[in-house]
Amino acid sequence: MSRLLFLVLSTCPLGALAAEGQRLVVDPSEYPEARCSDGSAPVIYYAQASDPFSNQWLIFLEGGGHCYTAEDCQARWEIKPGNMGTGCDGTTCEGQGVAEAVARTRAFQGLLDDSPDPSFIDFNRVFVEYCSSDNWIGSGGSVGVPGFPNLTNPGVVEFNGHHIFMAVVDMLHRPFEGGPGIGDPGAEVLLGGGSAGSTGAQRNLDRLADALPEAAVVRGIFDAAFHGGDYPDLDTMTCSSRLAVGEVRTRPSRTMLDKWAVYAPELDQSCMAGAAAAGHDPALCLSIDYVLHGDYLDTPYFVYQSQKDWKAADGISAVGLQAIGYGTDDDERQRCLSDQVRAFIPAAAAASTALQGWYIPCSDWHTVVHRERFSDDVITSSGSDYTLPHALYNWVRGEGVRQLLDDGCR
Repeated sequence: MSRLLFLVLSTCPLGALAAEGQRLVVDPSEYPEARCSDGSAPVIYYAQASDPFSNQWLIFLEGGGHCYTAEDCQARWEIKPGNMGTGCDGTTCEGQGVAEAVARTRAFQGLLDDSPDPSFIDFNRVFVEYCSSDNWIGSGGSVGVPGFPNLTNPGVVEFNGHHIFMAVVDMLHRPFEGGPGIGDPGAEVLLGGGSAGSTGAQRNLDRLADALPEAAVVRGIFDAAFHGGDYPDLDTMTCSSRLAVGEVRTRPSRTMLDKWAVYAPELDQSCMAGAAAAGHDPALCLSIDYVLHGDYLDTPYFVYQSQKDWKAADGISAVGLQAIGYGTDDDERQRCLSDQVRAFIPAAAAASTALQGWYIPCSDWHTVVHRERFSDDVITSSGSDYTLPHALYNWVRGEGVRQLLDDGCR
């Protein structure tokens, strides 16, 4: 099976050419397990391709952090209620649950928009709202939060991201506006996501490919989900999260074990089997570094990662930085992250046949693929300038330069 997966979230009215998506609600009567953290109904936004009979698809998973303890979820409820519910109950969208009702339409940006050059206007575009708080991997887990306004289970935060993803995949098998669905012959599907959405794309990429006909072409794009350093025995890392523990990780962290217990996660099956064969705890498969460097993904994918990503750098331990000779200010955190990314990408590419393209600029942005800044990075290679849209388009079409890393970042 030839598989290409690209995860992108998009919104555009049915039948329209404008970069705007129309709201479609996941029917809770048909998909009862696909519930947001507050029990409300998930939502996607759909924009039809320029050719109404196109069977090319971009599916983008939204990001927005996560929670897994009562304290974290309480804070998330107060700060980011829109990532815990949609305000829809399956019949109406009037602000039911924890969040205000999502809009009827959503403007697309970045890869989902019509304006980048080159663009993916010939793809049907689907933006999937993030409302499960679990990086798109939960399958029925929960945590109690007193007073939390869950529509069906008061006081309970639910984690059903995996069920939501699979419900959307099933929905997209059906014809839209008389055109084909993703399960029809000749489908080409790009699955992508940013931050927590990128984590979801990584965890569900092979599963999506398995849910489609063998002849389908599936690809993935992972935007800003690099955390680094969790893969055991990755000696090529210059700076890694082992800084916090003093050694290369061969066991899952306390956080991984806690998430494993709370989310009831659905993870990559080949990773879990490989971890067991190596004598490792399967919770290590919560680490994308363990998954990617272990070559557990079969579906081709592309990685975007800023070398100085402010969010990723912010999580590096100051104590650990000092232990290996870095300073402790923000510039040193970013230098450490840049060293780590520059070591990880070629190591992962050498270990994995699925990692086929990357764009690694010297910037500090955390996500770009679905944002206005999608075209702003420039990397010069062999005397030519390349933006991310060009690298992605080359990769999807199998032509030109599609592996770009800014060597001047220090």
